[in-house]
Order: sequence, then C-alpha cells, then structure tokens
Amino acid sequence: MAGQLVYLDNASTSWPKAPSVGAAMLEAINAPAGNPGRGQHQASKHAGEATQRLRDRIARMVNAPSGDRICLSSGSTASLNMALFGLLWYHPKPDGERPVVVTSVLEHNAVRRPLKLLKREKVCDVVEIGCSAEGFIDAEEVIEAATDPRCVAVVTNMCSNVIGTIQPTGAIGRGLRERAPHVLFIADAAQSLGALPVDVEAMCIDVLGFSGHKSMLGPVGTGGMYVSERGYTSNGVPGEGGPIRATVLGGTGGMLIGSLEEFNPPAMPGVFEVGTSNVVGRAGLLAALEDEDVPAQEVSLAHERRLVGMFIDRFWGDARVRILGPRGVDRRHGVVSFTVRDFTANEVAAYLDSEWDIAVRAGLHCAPDAHRAMGTLEQGAVRVSPGPFSTDGEMGRLIGAVEKLLG
Repeated sequence: MAGQLVYLDNASTSWPKAPSVGAAMLEAINAPAGNPGRGQHQASKHAGEATQRLRDRIARMVNAPSGDRICLSSGSTASLNMALFGLLWYHPKPDGERPVVVTSVLEHNAVRRPLKLLKREKVCDVVEIGCSAEGFIDAEEVIEAATDPRCVAVVTNMCSNVIGTIQPTGAIGRGLRERAPHVLFIADAAQSLGALPVDVEAMCIDVLGFSGHKSMLGPVGTGGMYVSERGYTSNGVPGEGGPIRATVLGGTGGMLIGSLEEFNPPAMPGVFEVGTSNVVGRAGLLAALEDEDVPAQEVSLAHERRLVGMFIDRFWGDARVRILGPRGVDRRHGVVSFTVRDFTANEVAAYLDSEWDIAVRAGLHCAPDAHRAMGTLEQGAVRVSPGPFSTDGEMGRLIGAVEKLLG
C-alpha cells in the first residue's frame, strides 16, 4: 500500500524538523565559516555570539542560573559519557573502597555501557534498581540505595525511551539533596528536554544530558549537558575543578596564553568543549528553539499523548497485542511500545514499512535491560512515537495496518 511516508519514529530522531532549521544550517554553511573562540575576525565573533545565544536559550529552558553552565556536545550520549567518566576515573577511593553508582534497569546504553566498563575495570561498583510491571522506578528505593557512604552518583533517565514512562526525577533529586547530599544526581533527558518541563534547580539535578535532535526538533549531532556548581566549580587550576573533570583534552581556543596551558583552561563551559565545534548544527538547533511556527511544548505534549491514546484505546485488552506501560497517557510522554502475538517486533516493523509506508522503531532500542524487565528481550517491541506534526489520519493508518495484520 504505497503512499506518503507516515513517520512515527520521533523518539529516535524527530521529523520533520522545525521549519526554520534547514535554512539556518544552509546559511551557516554559505556564510563565512567562523570558528567560535578561534579568531579575532568578525566571522569567528559572529559564530561565538550565536553559540552563546544557544547556551542562554537552553539555560532558560532548564532554569539554569547561567548559559555558562551549558556545555554543548554531539548529544546526550557524549554528554553522559563525559559526566560518568569525568566523575569516576578521577574520583578518590574512600578508605580504599570503590565508589558506588546507583542506576536503574531502564537506562539507555549511553549510561549502561559506560557503567559496565567502569565496573569491569574495578573503578566503581554499580547498584541497579528494578522497575514496576508498568515501567516505573521507585524514588524511595533509589534514595535509600544512595545513602550508602560510598555512593558518589545516581544516574537515571527522566523518561524511558522504551516504555515512555515518566520517572520521578524531582522526587529523586530532592530526596538525594536531603538525605544523601554528598551524591551527585545525573539525569538523562534525551527523551525529555523539549517534551516535558525540566527545572534543574527545583529537581536538584547536578548534570543533565540532552539531545537536540529529538523533541527539540533540531538537527542530528547536537545536544549538550548542564553541569551544576556541585558538579564542577573551577578553582582556577587547569586540569582541576572536580568532582567532574574533563575527559577530552585539546584545543580550546581563547587568547594566546590559553594555548600555553598543559590542560584545558578550567573555566566553564569551555573546559568540556574541545576541538572544532559543530557550528552548522548549532545554528540549526538555535533556529529550532527560536522558531515561532513550532507548537508550544505543552501543546505538543497534549497532542502526542492524544495520538498515543488512540492506539492504546484501540488495542488495550486485545489478547493478541501487548502494550507496554500504563494505560493512562498522563504518565507517559509521546511513546507507546507494543508486541503482537506470533510475530517478532522486526517482522511487524518490516510489514508496516513495506506494506503501509509507516516508519516505527523495532528491536531493543539500545536499552536491553528495560526489555529484560518487561519480558520482551527475545522478541523485542515495536515503538511508536508521533511528533508535534503527526496527524490523526496517520495514527489511524497505523491502527488500520495493525488490525489488518491481526486478520
């Protein structure tokens, strides 16, 4: 049933992007190619000003005290790796014991794999918190585990990329600050920023890793991290400023004396940003965030939840279809994952693609422990994630396609 593509894979990367993204990136390519912080000429200064405007815009989104607390990167994976390795490789071992990191079974490989490596190399121990049958972690269980004197960090996602469940981030952060104030709270906002309200101050978040190409509707290869003063405060000594330290060293630009330093100059945010930056991608992300034709965040969330609800209402209770997570959409962002009896997830996705021109994501979604917890590790699941520009008709087409598959 060939036709126009129905794109329902926005949790992987959004499409279409914000209307102004393409033009902004084209302009950045065609304009004089300034490298921010690497020259005194106008092109470099212009790129630097645009970069700072992007930092300030993101800082306002997350209620950070300053744009200088926002470090830009290629996305949430790079940011979370920087945070975890920057904290753990250099962290002092109290009384010769390894530090502990508390996490959950719902984490993406951007968190899971660094922690697996750090554990294998005997850098730290890892405590993994389970989840409920609906796909929620318990804030009290996380906080209790973090009261271990050896615990140095808690890292959890704000939304499960597999199930779509919204986790109790604020309750965890506030509980940690009260009962385990020595612990840094690292939050994975890859699926959250741009989709849900995020307030790093109210939620007591020390590090927030985020992607620019999902709900923020920017280009791929963009994102960054917020780092609190608890996570990094420069003491003026290059190479120090912890507890999170730079893990990538190299050119940081700046004045002549900056290049003489043996380590990255310690000031935020440049201490975590090394090498030539993605000026073109940043131009696209800034355009996406300033685009007045993009629906407001709360409008997009309500729209996407309504579309997800259409699918859930149609197949909830059908013994041939299993929907992961809760029935109510108020505890989800715009994601629903499901399985179909007698079919693997890949078979369902291939059918939707070849017969109906519907794009969804099948498999383990880079979060195998979440699937293990849900009992879908062997067959995987089909993830449907509409975006702000998805329509009722497109969701209706998906529903009709699944009905046809069921026979």
